[in-house]
Order: sequence, then C-alpha cells, then structure tokens
Amino acid sequence: MKSNNFWKEIEKDLFIIYSEDLEDFRAVLGAKTSRTAHLELKSDLSPELIKEFADKNIFNYGHASIAEMSFPSIFSRNFGWISSWFLADNPLFVGQEVSTRAVNPLIKSLPCFDSREEDRDSFNLFSMIFSELISKLEEKGGYRYDSIRWSIPGNFRTGTTVMMNSRVLLRHLMMLENIIEMKEVVRRYLLGAQICSPAIFRSIYKEGKYFENNLPARWKSLSFIREEKEFRIEPINNGLNLELLSQIERRVGSRKNSRSYLDDEYANLGLFKVHIECSIAAARDFHRHRAMMPWILNLLIDREGLPFISRHYNVEDSYTSAVKNTFLKFSEKHANKNSINFFDLYSLPLGTMVSLVGFGTLPKLLYMLELRSKALGANFEYRKIAETGLKELYHLLGERFCRENNIVLPPI
Repeated sequence: MKSNNFWKEIEKDLFIIYSEDLEDFRAVLGAKTSRTAHLELKSDLSPELIKEFADKNIFNYGHASIAEMSFPSIFSRNFGWISSWFLADNPLFVGQEVSTRAVNPLIKSLPCFDSREEDRDSFNLFSMIFSELISKLEEKGGYRYDSIRWSIPGNFRTGTTVMMNSRVLLRHLMMLENIIEMKEVVRRYLLGAQICSPAIFRSIYKEGKYFENNLPARWKSLSFIREEKEFRIEPINNGLNLELLSQIERRVGSRKNSRSYLDDEYANLGLFKVHIECSIAAARDFHRHRAMMPWILNLLIDREGLPFISRHYNVEDSYTSAVKNTFLKFSEKHANKNSINFFDLYSLPLGTMVSLVGFGTLPKLLYMLELRSKALGANFEYRKIAETGLKELYHLLGERFCRENNIVLPPI
C-alpha cells in the first residue's frame, strides 16, 4: 500500500496521520492507569467522556502530563528552512525535515511562502545556478546534490513532519505564534494538532500572546561574527584536564568500542561550549542534535565585512561574480547594523557561512562528533568539521583517557 494512503490531507499541503479519537483516547486511557494497578478500565470511552475527562483533569486541574500521551503526527510543506529550524528548535522535538538530497523537485520556480517578495531575485539567481550545476553532474541519486548544495537558494521550499507529544508541541507552537513570519506555518500545525487530538488541544492551547514576552533570545536576531576557526571547544569548567577527569568519585567503566556510548557519569564533568563555523546547509545538519541545544546561530563575515560561501565547496569561476554581487547587496542593505532578523537569511544561498554555538556534556558531544564523522553517506562538509572536532577533543582529554575509552583519532 502506498504511504500516502495513510496520510489525510486536511487542506492544501497539510497532512496528518489520523484515526478518529485515537490520540485523545490514548492519552485518557494512559492517564487512567494512575488510579488502578490491574487495568480494570472501561476501554469503550466515548468522545464525550474523553472530552469530559480532559476538561476536568487538564483544563481545570492542570494535570498537563496527560497530554504527553497524545502524539499528533503532522506534515506540512512549501515553507522554508528557517521556519523548519524554529519548529525543530526544541530538545524534545521528534520529526523529520525534507533533506536537501530531495530538494530538486521542491525548487522548481517558486520560493517558500514565508519569504519576502524582495528575495525573489536571489531565488531566481541561485535556482538557475543550481539547475545548471545539476545538468553537469554525472552521478545519480540524491547524494549527487551534496557537492553543489552551496547554490540552493536560501528560500527554497522544504517541509517538516512532527510526531511530538501534545504538551510539548502545543507549548512550542504557542511561542512560535509570536514570530510574525511564521504565522501561517504555525496555524497549519495548530490545525493539525487540533484535528488529531481535539480534547487535549482544547485543554492545553492558549492564544500565543501567553508567551509573547517569553521568546528565547536566540530567536530574536542574529549578530555578525568575524570568522575565526572552523571548530573549537571550550570547557565551561575553566579547563578540562586529566587531573579533573580523575576526580570523578568512583571509577567509571571504560568504553569497549567506539560504537557504544560513553558512560553518562562523564556528564558530571560539566558542559562544553562548541563553536562550529560552517555553511547554512551543514548548520541544519548539526542543529538536529537535540542533546546539544540550545544552538545559537549567527552570520559569519570575512575580512572585507561580507558574507561568503563555505570554503568546503568549489564555486566555479563563472559564478563567483554573481555570488559576490549577492553578498554585496546584502551587506549594503544591512550596513551599520549589529544584527539582522533571522528571516533575512532567505536571501542568501545554503552555502553561506554561519557561526553555530551549542552546549553539551562530554557523552553527548562525543556522540555527535563520532556520528557525523563516521556515518555511512555522511556529507563531506560536516564530516570534515566533525573530524576536526574529534581531534580537538582528543587533545583536550589526553591520550590515556581516549585510549581507555576507544576515542579514535581520525586519520590525518
């Protein structure tokens, strides 16, 4: 059976996985186990009884954890990577974004609907360059786009599936409602959540103004940052060394191989602040590591004060003039500013260099670097950056610790 037989289109470009009353029923049935040890429950709960239970226990009593047992499954498309970034910018996010390896059908002739008309010229330029570069590629399949994804227009159309619990999803959307450019995107996901789980939705959702003064600072603007170093790690605990490693109260078991997890007790060493300088395309890949959130994004500029394309990509000479002209126009538009709106990035291609800062404990950081450096089919840009990160971490932790825990130095 085709997968689209399971998706219900509730309006253009908005789909849900739907079975009537299932998500409300799941939440209420799960909640009722808190009052019995033997599952002696009525399983024929009617929609009316489900609504009554949700109103009484969530809306009135405030037992919002019940909503965590409802899981709306929603897919929408044709908005841009920035709105998708915000949708996924939660450590409890569960879902998938349309990959750049599937982007060609989504470019065509239309930019994403959440971009501005003034960015249309940039879209036309880079979609033309991307199409021309595709015609020169000999290899087949989605992987062939990796080497040319620098030229994908910033305002290309993508899509995102969310399969999150209602409590987290609705509260996240209630915050995102306060981002003007995301009004339509958020409306779609709210509608999907409401249809999937109407009783839970009615009990949890409050108008977005509820969070209007509560937006995270990282969502409000981006700063201009001068390029420094591709990858660097700063231990928050003022200098990690072997002496500090030995201060863990009891001996932690060594990791047997690099395919297993580092013992969670190493989280006791505190946070690491990670600085990554990469393209927007690679930043989206690193951003998916929820355990390293919050990720803070800023725009890199070179010595001339201009944005630039990641040096991991080979930009053909025939395109360099047009690309630099795009960056010049961007810089002139934002001259004398210390920061810009997140959505201004839609006028720049995905190869544009950005600064990404994240925070994580040693086990989470190591997991991210090993995965991104060794995963089958890894994109060459984030793989090389992750290899650089592993070398920095190896130097920071010391040879003995790395040897005992099978942290392998990447080949030179």
